[in-house]
Amino acid sequence: MQVIFADGFESGTTAAWSSTTGTPTVVGTPKRSGVYALECEAGDYVARSIVAGNRAAVARVWFYHPGDPTGARAHVAGFVCGGVAVIVQMKTTGELSLYDATTEADTGPDIGAAGSWHSLDMRLVSSADPWVVTWAVDRVDQGSVNLSHAAADITTLRVGNNGSGVVTFGFDDIALSLTSADYPLDSMFSARQDPAFLFMY
Repeated sequence: MQVIFADGFESGTTAAWSSTTGTPTVVGTPKRSGVYALECEAGDYVARSIVAGNRAAVARVWFYHPGDPTGARAHVAGFVCGGVAVIVQMKTTGELSLYDATTEADTGPDIGAAGSWHSLDMRLVSSADPWVVTWAVDRVDQGSVNLSHAAADITTLRVGNNGSGVVTFGFDDIALSLTSADYPLDSMFSARQDPAFLFMY
């Protein structure tokens, strides 16, 4: 396994991320592990840049579901590739779906009761047309879907609600690999608390 970035926000800040938008906030509760986690309301997200030339990426993101979003869909996490956002979003019904920009590309499960942590696994391979996205929720495989786009570099891992759906998600224990074979990432990784894994490249 080649985890090149991991963050559980144990620094108490978002300093490990390349950029923040809105006011994502490091909080003490809810948290999945450790002392801290990230809280994002509508319009709040963090982004981690991926070095140029990579056309495969694997991520695991743990997110806290406090309730279904109101008013519109809420973004959870995903990748930006060739300027296209490939993001798992939550509908107002509580159902997760994979979106190719603004187009629903695949439907996933209803996340169920509020007040619990869930894992999201994603792999994007964009080395040819079509791109291939494989994803899982709570380690339940949601299958793979093809997206019709020309080969392009994956530029960003994005976590948080870059949407207008009103909900306050929590995020914790996030990991990123650029090795396709690492999918799905092990849920129990120690890199989260090891500053050596939080290098900038």
